[in-house]
Amino acid sequence: MKNPQQNMKLTSIQIKNFKRLHDTGIIPLNDNVVLIGPNNSGKTTLLQAFYLWMLGLNKWFEKRGIGTKAKIRTAVPLNRKDIFALPVPYSKLLWKNLTVRQSQRNGSKIQSTQNINIEITVQGVTQNTVWTCGIEFEYRDDEVLYCRPIGLESENIVFTAPELVKAINVAFLPPMSGLVSEEFKMLHSTIQVKIGEGNTAEILRNMCYQVLHPEYDFQKQMGKSEENWAEIKTIIKNMFLVELSDPSLNDRGAVVLSYKDEFGNQLDLSSSGRGMLQVLLLLVYLYSNPKSTLLLDEPDAHLEILRQREIYQILTQIARNKGSQIIAASHSEIILEESTDKDMVIGFAGLKPRQINDKGSQLKKALRDFSYTHYYNAQLKGWVLYLEGSTDLAILKTWARILQHQALSLLDRVFVHYISSNQPKLIKEHFYALKDASPNLVGLAILDRLDSPETNESGLSIVQWKKREIENYFFAPEYLRRWAKGVVKQDLFTSSEGDLRLKNMNESLIEIIPPLALNDLNYSEYWDLQKASEQISQIFTRFYKKQNLPNLMNKNKFVEIAELMYANEIDAEIAGKLDLICACAAQATPQQE
Repeated sequence: MKNPQQNMKLTSIQIKNFKRLHDTGIIPLNDNVVLIGPNNSGKTTLLQAFYLWMLGLNKWFEKRGIGTKAKIRTAVPLNRKDIFALPVPYSKLLWKNLTVRQSQRNGSKIQSTQNINIEITVQGVTQNTVWTCGIEFEYRDDEVLYCRPIGLESENIVFTAPELVKAINVAFLPPMSGLVSEEFKMLHSTIQVKIGEGNTAEILRNMCYQVLHPEYDFQKQMGKSEENWAEIKTIIKNMFLVELSDPSLNDRGAVVLSYKDEFGNQLDLSSSGRGMLQVLLLLVYLYSNPKSTLLLDEPDAHLEILRQREIYQILTQIARNKGSQIIAASHSEIILEESTDKDMVIGFAGLKPRQINDKGSQLKKALRDFSYTHYYNAQLKGWVLYLEGSTDLAILKTWARILQHQALSLLDRVFVHYISSNQPKLIKEHFYALKDASPNLVGLAILDRLDSPETNESGLSIVQWKKREIENYFFAPEYLRRWAKGVVKQDLFTSSEGDLRLKNMNESLIEIIPPLALNDLNYSEYWDLQKASEQISQIFTRFYKKQNLPNLMNKNKFVEIAELMYANEIDAEIAGKLDLICACAAQATPQQE
C-alpha cells in the first residue's frame, strides 16, 4: 500500500526576524522531526513560525483567491487577535528585538527608512512536485500586520500552482493544561480557536466527541470514526489500565466522557492524571488531522521517563499510518535518544538551530548540564576561557591592567567557564559539548599546576601555571606587608595604625612561614610548590586575631594583594599567559546574530 505521507511533506523552513530567531538558514525537515534543546532556546518559536506561515497563506487565499493574476505582491491585513497560537498584547512582540524598521542616517538626518519584515519560507513536496512558498509579514501598527507572498509569479507556488499548497494542513498543538469540570458542545471552529490559545483544558472532551461523532463533511471524509475511537481506547487501556467510555451528550448539551479504572470504578475524565490527559489529547489530535503536518509542543509533558519513550513510538507510528508529518519540540533526553537513530533531530544550542548528526551525545549536555547561555556565548564570542574560579579572572584582569596588556579589554567581556575541580576531563566535556553547536569554537584553559602534561587539540589548549596555583605569584612577604600598611589604598591608615598592622603581619608571617623560606625568597620548594591560597588564609587568620577582629580576608579578596604589585614585580610567565589569551581570541570566528 502506498504511504499517504508521500503525497505531501514539508522539506525545509527558513525564518528571518521572528521573535528570537534572526535568520535560521535553511532547516531541513523529514517525516518525523524532533526539535531538541534547553528551555527558552527557540523550539516553540519555530513551531509558531510554521503556524504563522500557514495563517498568512490562508489569509492570502481568503482575500485574493487561488486564481489571482496579481503580478505584484499586494498585501492583505492580518489582525494580531487572529493569531491564536501567538497571543501577544501588541504585534511588535513578534519581531526580533522589537525592531520593525531600520533607518539610514547621514549624521543626525534620516535619509531613508526600510521595513524589516518577518520572512518565513517553506519548501515541500506535493504529488511529486517540489515547491517553495515564502510569506512575509510587515508591521503596520500594534493591532495589524500585512502579509504577502515573497517573490514574483515565477518564484512562489502561490502563483504558479496554488492548488498544491492550498491543500496543506498545518496543525499546532500546545501541551495539556488540565481539564475543566464540564464542557458544552462546541463548533469545530471554536475548538480550533481554543487550541490556538492554549486552552486545551476546555476542549478535550469535545475533541474526543468529534472523533467518534464527525459532523462536518471534511471529518466524515476521513471515515472509520468508530475504528479510530476504538484504537484510541486500546492505546489508553494498554498504557494506563483504564477503559474509556464513548463520549456522548447529556440533556444539558454537555459532553460526557468517563472511564473505568482497574478496580472497576466508573470515574469522570476529570479524575484522571495529567499524563493520561496529555496522551489522550495527542491521540485525538493525530486521529483528527490525518495527512497533516502536526506541530506538537512538548508531547512528553506530564509523562514519566518510560512513558515518554512509549508515547513517542506510538505517535510516530500513528502519524505514519495516517500519512502525517510530525514536528515535535522537546527537551527530554529520552525523546532525544529515541529519535536520533531513526528520525531527524534539529538541535537548538547556539545562535542557529541545526541538524544533529552525532546521535545527540553532545547535545545531552545542553539538556542536563549547561544552560542555553553557554551555547549562545560560544557562538557569539567564538572562544571560551576556562579558569578555576572567579578570583582567577579578577587577578588576571588586575595584572593585565598593571601591565597595560591588551588582554584587559578581552577579559572585560570574556566568555569564561569556571572549573573548580581543576580537572581537564570536565573542561573537555564542556568544550566539546559547545563545539558540537559551534564547530569553529576555540578555547584556552589556565589551570593550577597538574601532574599531567599540557595539551592542545581540536582547538582547545590546556596550560598550567609553573607554580602551584595563581596565588603563588603574589605570595611574598613584601606584598603582604605592603597590604598591611595600606600602601596605595584609598583607606590609608594613620602612622600608628599602620605600624601596628605591619607588626601583626610580620608576626603572622613568622608563625606560618618556615624560617628557611622566610629568609630565602628563592626557596622554590616552598614559594612555588606550597599551596599559596591555604598559606595566605592561615596568615590572615593569625593577623586578624592579633587585630582582635574576625577574619575579613576571604579568598575572593586576595586580589587586593595583587593590586599592590608593580609592573616590574609581575612574573614574566603571567605576561605569557595573557599573550595566550590574546592568541586564542585572535583565532576566534564569532557568529553574529
